[in-house]
Amino acid sequence: MADEFSFKFDPRYRGLLLSLGVRSRNSRVVVSDETFTASFGRFVITTPMSNVKCAHLTRDYKAYKAIGVRGSMVDSGVTFGSNTQAGVCVCFHERVPGVIPLLKRDHAAVTVTVRNPEMLLHALEKRGVDISPEE
Repeated sequence: MADEFSFKFDPRYRGLLLSLGVRSRNSRVVVSDETFTASFGRFVITTPMSNVKCAHLTRDYKAYKAIGVRGSMVDSGVTFGSNTQAGVCVCFHERVPGVIPLLKRDHAAVTVTVRNPEMLLHALEKRGVDISPEE
């Protein structure tokens, strides 16, 4: 049985996210025994659970670094951000196909700002993913 997690949308950023096609109805994280999928509007990352290496809680983001779909040139991660409070960074053994055409690089991790980050960590842990301390 799969566990599904909705994103927590901060009302201040709804307009920006709507302009990107990101809505609550098309944004979610689904964790099953077989796959991990993060959907954020038209942006989707899916990978086998065997490729999920670790996960950790992250907090207190700057809006310009976290809201929307953001790629990192430093660590090849991508953020699906709908609030600045908290999320989960999910790291992969092997990079997943990139979702940002201009970045032209695959992703080593994805950060998702779901409504209940602790429950997402629990769902990953019960499927054998290493849960690291908060960073």
